[in-house]
Amino acid sequence: MWAGEPGQVLRDCADCPEMVVVPSGSFIMGSTASETAREGTPERDAANEKPQHRVTIAKTFVVIKTEVTQSQFSRFVSASGHIPPEGCKVWNGEANHGAS
Repeated sequence: MWAGEPGQVLRDCADCPEMVVVPSGSFIMGSTASETAREGTPERDAANEKPQHRVTIAKTFVVIKTEVTQSQFSRFVSASGHIPPEGCKVWNGEANHGAS
């Protein structure tokens, strides 16, 4: 079991990815029209920022600090025997594309 303070970085093992403690609480998610206009956000993306709404995190939790690398995922698959579903998404820096 982990224990830590909000924002603290933790690791389960030397080769494990860094994780960060996220505290419980609430915040407003999304942007106003004036914010997306000021930032020059394209309307197709700005639409994803609406409507603003309150998000509440009921319990403190730990989440990986960075994206999972292909190497980390491969180690997980080998260790767990997990069979990933076909059609997994791969980020190419611009858009998600189906993997073959």
